[in-house]
Amino acid sequence: MRGGLTWRISTGTSSRILSSSRLVPARRTHPPRGDRPVFRPQSRGSGSIGGTNSEEASMMDDVSTPIGQPAAVNPPGKLAYATPTTAPLVAGRRSFFKYRDLGVTAASSGKIRAQVTIGAEGMTQPTGWHYHVCEGQFVYMLSGWVDLEFEDGQKLRIQSGESLYIPGGLRHNETAASRDLELLELSVPADMGTVPCDPPEGWSKSL
Repeated sequence: MRGGLTWRISTGTSSRILSSSRLVPARRTHPPRGDRPVFRPQSRGSGSIGGTNSEEASMMDDVSTPIGQPAAVNPPGKLAYATPTTAPLVAGRRSFFKYRDLGVTAASSGKIRAQVTIGAEGMTQPTGWHYHVCEGQFVYMLSGWVDLEFEDGQKLRIQSGESLYIPGGLRHNETAASRDLELLELSVPADMGTVPCDPPEGWSKSL
C-alpha cells in the first residue's frame, strides 16, 4: 500500500490491517467469542466423560457378598449356658480349692476347658513347682489375689480385674492366695496335664 506504513495486528479473535489512512478489517480466522462453544469441565460424579456417575459408583460399591453356611466343624460344638446354680462343683488339681465346671469341655468336644476356681478355705500350702501339658492356660481374676513365681525369676501377684496367660511347659509355683480368691480359668485343650518338677536351676539363689 502506498503512502503510509501498514501493520497487521493479530488478536485472539481476529486480525486487522492498520494503515495510516484507515483500518481495514481482515478475514476472520476464528469465530467471535460469542459464537464459539464453551467447554466447561464437569466435576467428578456428574456423569460426563472423565467423571464417574454417582449412581453408577454407588452400584459398583454396593456389591453384595453372598453369605455361605458356616464352615463345617468336626466334631461340631454346642451352645453352653451356665449359672451359679446350674454349674456343678467338680474335683480339681488342689484339695484346698473348689472348682465349678462351666460346661465348655463337653460343649466344645474337649477343645477348651472353662471353670471357676474358688479359694473358700484359703491356700494352705504352695502348690510346688510344676508345669502344664497343654497349649496354654488363661486366668482372669474375679476377686481376691494369688501369688505366683516363674522359672524366669518373675514374682507376680494377680489381683481382681487382672489376667495371666501361661504357655504350656512353663514352670511356675503358686505360693499364696487370699481366702476370697475367685478366678476364671481356661485351658486349651480341656484335658490339661499337671506335672510336678524341681525348681529351676539357680532360681532360689537369684531371688
